[in-house]
Amino acid sequence: MPEAAQTSREAALQTLFEALQPLSLAPLWTQYRAMLTPTPQGKARPYLWRYAELRPHLLRTGELISTREAERRVLMLMNPGLEGQAAATSTLFAGMQLILPGEIARAHRHSPSALRAVVEGCGAYTAVDGERCLAPMVWLDGLDLPLLKALDVIFTEHAASEQYGITKPDDVSTRLYHQPGLRPAKAPNAPHFSPLLNYKWSRTAAALAALPESTATPYDDLLLEYTNPYTGGPVLPTMGCTAQYLRPGVHTQAHRQASSSVYMVLEGAGWSVIEGQRFDWEQGDVFAIPAWACHEHANRSQTEVAALFAFTDAPVIQALGLYREEAYTAHEGHQLPCMPPKVGSLGGDAAFSRRKKRAHRALLTTVWHHQPAPWAPDVPRLLSPRLQTPSDRLAQWCRPAYRQPTPACSARAERHSAPARKAPRQSCCRHAHGI
Repeated sequence: MPEAAQTSREAALQTLFEALQPLSLAPLWTQYRAMLTPTPQGKARPYLWRYAELRPHLLRTGELISTREAERRVLMLMNPGLEGQAAATSTLFAGMQLILPGEIARAHRHSPSALRAVVEGCGAYTAVDGERCLAPMVWLDGLDLPLLKALDVIFTEHAASEQYGITKPDDVSTRLYHQPGLRPAKAPNAPHFSPLLNYKWSRTAAALAALPESTATPYDDLLLEYTNPYTGGPVLPTMGCTAQYLRPGVHTQAHRQASSSVYMVLEGAGWSVIEGQRFDWEQGDVFAIPAWACHEHANRSQTEVAALFAFTDAPVIQALGLYREEAYTAHEGHQLPCMPPKVGSLGGDAAFSRRKKRAHRALLTTVWHHQPAPWAPDVPRLLSPRLQTPSDRLAQWCRPAYRQPTPACSARAERHSAPARKAPRQSCCRHAHGI
């Protein structure tokens, strides 16, 4: 097309677009590819909230504001990719709530589904449908609030009195429904919401410990799903809940799912790699995995299990027929770590610092092409003066509990005993780094 004709056409299109705006109309073709993407392109980011950092601020709120003023004394876990929205992922809300001794949080009910996971404390309780369930003073709130807000179906009612009347014996639903495979013959049907209100961790932990190793999956290790005892489906129509054990030394393979999840660490310590970014966690920490984000988990301990609780929007995605999973097949199922830890932060005198940096460069040349390894835990011991050869270093860096360095890797380590040289650029999930 001649340049003059092209210019005239563009001017005519611009005039058309300006005429469409007052009519609340817009051309699809200018946004078509951004709207229909090959894979999900959500704004939510992988993120971890450290309980040790959050807790002092939560306790401070107890000194500054009462439950009567705040209605619910909650610190919301705000995903930094969602630009100020009250959401941990695009569809899930998460917050840490504090109830002090003697306090009452006003009774209410609402259309968003809600769950509470114990974090710490005792002496408080929550009442649901007239039944008192013993609970702690700090808990994680999980709601489908962002989803229902997007659907414009949020309804809320506040009770006339602060305290909801207790009309049933304590934990009656636990006594009625906690026995596996059994339910009361004449109990009222509850097709949508689980009639079991309190899923005690002691029973869940015992069930996880009783699972045979043959039930372990490569992506979650030992995993159990909380269910509605009537339907066998999720505990809530829009949110599912799971509990999992990562056995000592286990490093799961990576995969991604067309659903988002929020995890809370119940026991132990370890790390997760989400979209190529490593997040180290310990008891009480909470982290978010957006939809279609590649993720894997690892237990740092070689002797103790790590326990994770998660809630997810998978029931909604499955009900719509849109759920899918995909395994990460490169690098033996593991994402490459973005970067090893910086040795400059490990301390020491000048001579030892130079020795650390030399060892660090040798490690990079030998390990970068090998499978990912638990970078952080072994760094101080790894860089001790006793480690003289790259093969010694490689034996410690590449040491997931279930795998030893291969002879080929050991031979490569010996071959690089000469002064360190630059390694080729390697990609790490969506990021690339040169050495």
